[in-house]
Amino acid sequence: MSSPIWQSLDWKCHPNIKAGFTFKNDQYPQSFNLAKYAFADDEKNRIQEVQNNRLTLIDDLNLVNPIIWLTQTHSNRCVKASIDQIGQEADASYCNNNQQVCAVLTADCLPIFLADVTGNEIAMVHGGWRGLLNGVIEHALEQFDSHNIQAYLGPAIGVNAFEVGVEVKQQFLERSKDFENAFAKEHKPGKTMANIYQIARIILEKQAVTDIQGGQYCTVNDSILFSYRKGDITGRMAHLIWMVD
Repeated sequence: MSSPIWQSLDWKCHPNIKAGFTFKNDQYPQSFNLAKYAFADDEKNRIQEVQNNRLTLIDDLNLVNPIIWLTQTHSNRCVKASIDQIGQEADASYCNNNQQVCAVLTADCLPIFLADVTGNEIAMVHGGWRGLLNGVIEHALEQFDSHNIQAYLGPAIGVNAFEVGVEVKQQFLERSKDFENAFAKEHKPGKTMANIYQIARIILEKQAVTDIQGGQYCTVNDSILFSYRKGDITGRMAHLIWMVD
C-alpha cells in the first residue's frame, strides 16, 4: 500500500505483518515531519503541526490503536510496546499483540524491522551507530520466543554518504574483526566511510538471522527522505510495524 505520505515495505514476510515508512511531502506542515523535537524552536504551533501530522498518519493507515512513540536516545534499550510505554526512553520496541503499533523515527539512522515467520511477534529498532555498537539489535531479538526471525533494513544513510571518524571504526573492530568489511580505508586524515547496512547484517547474522531484506536506500541522496546530514534542522520519518488478524 502506498499513499502521498506512506510506503509499505516490499518485504516477503507473513501476511499478518504490516510495515512501512513515511516520507516527505511539502503539501503537509513541515513536509510531514513526525518528530516533535526536530526543529530549532519548540513553539506550540510547531508541536501542534507535528501532532496533526501524527493524527493524519493514523487516519491514513486506519489504525485502531495509538502508535507507541518512543523517546529515542541512541541507547540499546528495548521495551514491550504498550500504551503505558509511550514516550519511554528506548530505541526499540517489541510486541506479540495484534494491532499494537511499534514505531521509530529516523533521518539517516537505520530502521530495522523484525518479525518471526509465523507472524506472531514483531519489533521495531532504531539503529544509529551507537545503538548498533552497544547491542540494540541483540536486545530486541532477546524479546522473541521464536528463533526464526526475518529482518528488513529500511531507509538509512547510504554507503557513499556516511563519513565517520576512524575511532568509530576502531570501536566496532574492538568488538569484532568481522566489522572490517563494513568500513572503507581512511580516505582523509581521521575519516572513513561506513556501511551501516553491512554493520546491521553482520550483527543479525551473528544472531542467526539470515533472512535479511531491504537495504537499498540512501536518505542523503533521495530527495523525498529526511536526512540530518543534509541539514541539521530537518524532520523525521516514521517507520511502523504491526500485526493484524
